[in-house]
Amino acid sequence: MATNSGRKALNQEEEYGLSAAAAPRLTKENSARVDVDDVWHYLGRYGRYQVINILLLAFSVWPQSVSILSGVFVGMSVNHRCHNDEAASLQLSDYSNGSEIIMGECTAQVVVNTSSGPRVDQETKCSKFQYDSDVPTSFLAEWDLVCGSETLGQLPQMLTMLGMMVGAVTLPPVGDRFGRKTLGLASHFCHLLVSVGLAYVPAFEFFLLLKFLSGAFNQGFMVTQFIMLMELLPTELRTFMSLLATMLWVFSVLSLVPFAYLFMGYNWRTLQLAYGLISLSSIALLCMDESLRWLLVNRKVKRASRLLKKACRHNGKSYETLLKRVLREDVAATNGENHHPLLQNNYTNKEGVIGVGRDVGDETAKINPSFRDVLRSNTMRNISFIVTYSWMVSSLTYYGITLLSTSLAGDPYLNFLIGGLLEIPSTICMFICLSRFGRKTVAIGFTGAAGVSLLAAVLVATLAAKTYSLSLVQTALTLFGKFCISASFNTMWLYTPELYPTNLRNVGTGMSSMGARLAASASPFFSILARKAIWAPGALFSAACFLCVFLLSFLPETKFRELPSTIAEVEAWYVHDRQAKKSKNGSLTIPGQFTKVIQAPDNDDGDDIDEDKDGGGQDKDFK
Repeated sequence: MATNSGRKALNQEEEYGLSAAAAPRLTKENSARVDVDDVWHYLGRYGRYQVINILLLAFSVWPQSVSILSGVFVGMSVNHRCHNDEAASLQLSDYSNGSEIIMGECTAQVVVNTSSGPRVDQETKCSKFQYDSDVPTSFLAEWDLVCGSETLGQLPQMLTMLGMMVGAVTLPPVGDRFGRKTLGLASHFCHLLVSVGLAYVPAFEFFLLLKFLSGAFNQGFMVTQFIMLMELLPTELRTFMSLLATMLWVFSVLSLVPFAYLFMGYNWRTLQLAYGLISLSSIALLCMDESLRWLLVNRKVKRASRLLKKACRHNGKSYETLLKRVLREDVAATNGENHHPLLQNNYTNKEGVIGVGRDVGDETAKINPSFRDVLRSNTMRNISFIVTYSWMVSSLTYYGITLLSTSLAGDPYLNFLIGGLLEIPSTICMFICLSRFGRKTVAIGFTGAAGVSLLAAVLVATLAAKTYSLSLVQTALTLFGKFCISASFNTMWLYTPELYPTNLRNVGTGMSSMGARLAASASPFFSILARKAIWAPGALFSAACFLCVFLLSFLPETKFRELPSTIAEVEAWYVHDRQAKKSKNGSLTIPGQFTKVIQAPDNDDGDDIDEDKDGGGQDKDFK
């Protein structure tokens, strides 16, 4: 009996990796407590494994702008006039020899020359049109979506945004459930089929349907692969990751121009086919691994172990040493050292990153939360409302600024290129600000600046027609507004995933993206409003920005904090930040548990926080 008991104890030690003689093992019981940031630090922040996966991910997201912006070129406005056949409906013989038929863009007119000047005596709306080119270079020309049908020409873009909204809600939860890579591959494959299919649709109705599906599948891989990129880097590099993701977006947008210029004068279907084939770049995703953080949180131990062994092999590190490093806190927790069911072994490392140990056994720290848990938590519910509203305001303000801006003269391809290049200085400025200030501060600053700029542009717009100098001021304010709202939007792409635990990160980001797409799909209504009152859209957007600034002030700061794995961690942040406003020492107090004082993150020597242990059920003070 004693022998059997001894063997059983030994087996338990080996299972949890606690035996000093035996090598540590990754198990379902300890996998969710692995500090992923510690894994990346040991492997090297810019290790060969991470660099390879980042390059593969960067190549695979190339088609992210295709479904959103390809309509700018495949649906480009075309010069047109009434077809000559329309002249048959006009009885020119009833008029004198001085009369003539003039074919306009939308109407055919009989103009009679009189002593007092030309007079339009007869006019008819055209049902057939002819264009500058015999080849339909735009789907507007193929289906005659001009004049009275021009509003139908805006439906593809609207349905694309609505599709993105639906995809943002329905597809990201699939990634949380079945894996980031699985959803990314499936969405890329479907996006490829739909994008190529758009080049062969026989009717406009089918074109609309496929545009909707294209937008939906776009969100399936766009949101998911952004999350994969975030989870591939340690906490202190998330700002760099945001810069990288934005630059990838800019590259994707700018790459549309060479294709459009190369196929200028060709049938629009040829250009659409070329855009669709860009999705073949998704083959790079086949060579990537699943997100390590997702594997560990969902206790996919075998796959996580294979991934870690592969990463160690690529980076020249020891797998056994890695496990000893990342599992050492579990040994202390099992022995009863510094163990707490909500927050365990908190520390500040050299980079100023606040680490939070986790215990999956606590009831409030569920490893597999559902969206119902978000609704049940007041903190998560408030966060979800604020970030979704912020995304909606960013989207509305962006299109509002575009609406109120003066159009650039010159070649449309060059104009599109300039608009894309404007994103680069905006991104660099955002990166500099994020490196010095918190996410919340940067989001508030850029959103507020965009609101002020847009309000000023609207005020100037009412006077711009009087002087040329005022019109230049309006243009400058508009470009500055676009600069600011672009930076604000990119900041929210970084900020939002940091506010959600691992198994709700896709859902939370997708829900915010859904709000943005819903707002974007409503933009045509504001153009109608602008024709009635030019000041109204700008005033509404500016007011929305100022309200957004107020609401953002209630969010917790995420800079220098690891990505949360549980809702309880986010709630602890919220409590800490609220109490930090009331207390100069920034202490985190959980009633009946313990108090933690966080070392300022700008401590140059990076010393860990010392721990003073108290006996019994007394609180613990960390200094």
